[in-house]
This record gives sequence, structure tokens and C-alpha cells, in this order.
Amino acid sequence: MLNILFIVFSIATTLPTTIPPLSALGGYILLAILAVVLIYIILILGKSIVKFILGLIINTILGVIALLLLDFVFSFGIPLTLPVIGATALFGLPGVGAIALLKLLGVISFI
Repeated sequence: MLNILFIVFSIATTLPTTIPPLSALGGYILLAILAVVLIYIILILGKSIVKFILGLIINTILGVIALLLLDFVFSFGIPLTLPVIGATALFGLPGVGAIALLKLLGVISFI
């Protein structure tokens, strides 16, 4: 038992007491790992932003198509003024639905 303690003590005293600085290769490896993690985070965030913007564009296009169908095909009587087109571009189909409902209820006669 005493021999094992002597071996452990002799190994512990020969270990370096300070941490050696990163070598040039170690620094490059750390930099490469950080770059990969940063690129991964940018790609994940970029994908969600593109998905959000694409959803807004599709909703706006569908809203404009619905507004044109209501106005020209069904003769709904919604004038194509700047506030109507703005609400349609901003809110899409829900904006067209709200404008059509307000027109049906007689709350607005023109905008």
C-alpha cells in the first residue's frame, strides 16, 4: 500500500503546475470550431427569417388576388384606394376579410 502511495505522489509531483499556452495549431482548431458553430447559428436563423418573409409574401399575394376577385368578378363594390390596398398588402387575406365584412355590415361605404 505504501508503494502505491509513493508512486501516486511521485507522479503528482512531476506533473506541470501551469497550463501551457495554446499552440498555433490549437488556436486554429479552436477558431475553426467557433466558425462552424457561428455558421450553423446563422444558417438556422436565416432559414427561419426566410420562411417568415416567404409566408408574408404569399399571404399578401393571396390577399391581393382575393381583393381583385371580390371587386372585379363578384362586383362587391370595394374601391381600390390606397388604404384598402395597404390593408390588403399588410394583413393579406384577413385584411380583405375584415374590409369585406365591414362593407357588408355597412360600417364603411368607401375608404
